[in-house]
Amino acid sequence: MKVGRLRKGSTLLYLYFTLLIIGCNPILENSENSISIQIHEKGFYTVNKRRISKKYLKEYLIQEVKKIEELGYSREEIVTVIKADSGTKMKHVVDLQVILKDLKMKKIIYSD
Repeated sequence: MKVGRLRKGSTLLYLYFTLLIIGCNPILENSENSISIQIHEKGFYTVNKRRISKKYLKEYLIQEVKKIEELGYSREEIVTVIKADSGTKMKHVVDLQVILKDLKMKKIIYSD
């Protein structure tokens, strides 16, 4: 007996709507298992409403991840929501991506 399969177009459509719903969900940014990061064009970051320079970004993110893990969430359940100002240089986004990779943060949502 064959189990029904989604067509390629249907799968892409499903993924699109899933990302749209998650990306437009303001509750996700304030949930206890998420970290909200705003990248500013001047090269500094706002992490959960606290302004952080690049120099201290990794240390602060480690603290935030530990707080969330103490609540009982695993790293795979932690969601990082990233927003960037319109004049943000790509190097600031890449710097953040490298830090998130080092911290093994895999659930990342880019938002506008």
